[in-house]
Amino acid sequence: VAPLRKCWELAAVGDFFAIYKGLLGVVCPIDLGELEAQLCAEEPAKSTLLANMHIPLLKGLNLSRQYSLSEATWPFWLSKWVKRQATTSTGASIPFLTDSPLRENP
Repeated sequence: VAPLRKCWELAAVGDFFAIYKGLLGVVCPIDLGELEAQLCAEEPAKSTLLANMHIPLLKGLNLSRQYSLSEATWPFWLSKWVKRQATTSTGASIPFLTDSPLRENP
């Protein structure tokens, strides 16, 4: 958790959600200490806090009208979006997703 506390990006995420959470429809409070703990958890994809933060953002991307976006499926859709962004901008795949829990299921 200590290295994460030194990252300006975490503070930026906190500020973003403090300003826009009402517009995004995020109803749970965003506590930076809890966010740090969930990001460092063994299975962050099972975090309700992370799901509540990601689902409204992913819904805005209209990733799929056919398949649901839920607490169970948001890691898959996030992975799909990240891969799509990386391959469209560089033409190459993202190596860190190879062994990540965010990788797409076959």
